[in-house]
Amino acid sequence: MNNQRNYNLYASFFALYQTGTMSDAAEMLKYDSHTSVSKNIKALETELGVKLFTPHSRGVAPTMEATRLYERIHPLFNEISFIEGSIELLSLADEPQPSEIVAIHLIATGGTIDGEISPTKDAIVTRQKTAITDYLKNYIKPSFHVTESQIAMKDSRELLQEDLTGLVKIILESKHENILVTHGLYNIVSTARLIERFIGKECSKKIILTGALYPIAGGVSDAAFNIGYAISAFHNVGPGVYISMQGKVFRPDEYTIQFN
Repeated sequence: MNNQRNYNLYASFFALYQTGTMSDAAEMLKYDSHTSVSKNIKALETELGVKLFTPHSRGVAPTMEATRLYERIHPLFNEISFIEGSIELLSLADEPQPSEIVAIHLIATGGTIDGEISPTKDAIVTRQKTAITDYLKNYIKPSFHVTESQIAMKDSRELLQEDLTGLVKIILESKHENILVTHGLYNIVSTARLIERFIGKECSKKIILTGALYPIAGGVSDAAFNIGYAISAFHNVGPGVYISMQGKVFRPDEYTIQFN
């Protein structure tokens, strides 16, 4: 098997493991259809002599063999740039380079960043559906794949224990290593501390929480800057829990809310 074909098989495996569906994997790799991903996975399973994925209600689920393989090739793929139209395996640089962001998992919990002005209450209320995903896809058109989850969609002062437990569950079950949580500012520190306590020190994920003083869909706002800075921070931080606000990344115990 030549090097290019061999790389394509592992690239399809890597994308499918991270996204969980053939169509999302094809989108990440910029393939015309999910058929190419399916063929590559079957070829790789034949080559290795193991079953890598099983059908799941929302796509596919990795087997234990797939998880072992992912853990072995994951560091390598962090050094690979996906080039549109022709994916090539690049030579690893002698010095460490920032990891390529190939996907993020956006988890929206509500707060002012996802708010809107209520004409009846003359105040900012949280939307029922996040506006951030549409903002990224329609205006930014990022080079990386975005997976979206929503939970609660409340003012952070109204989040219940069951909401926070659900948030931690989504983080732990996510196939992505880069997780962006949008959150209200009032309780962003306590939520970050809770996540840090539950995921443990051995977690390989990078989890960044951010919010805003003004809604992203409300005209002039700090939301777009905060989201962009938080995403760029995935290049430079190691595994752990962080808060990104006002052009800086903080550990949960380092951040002090500033409403002025």
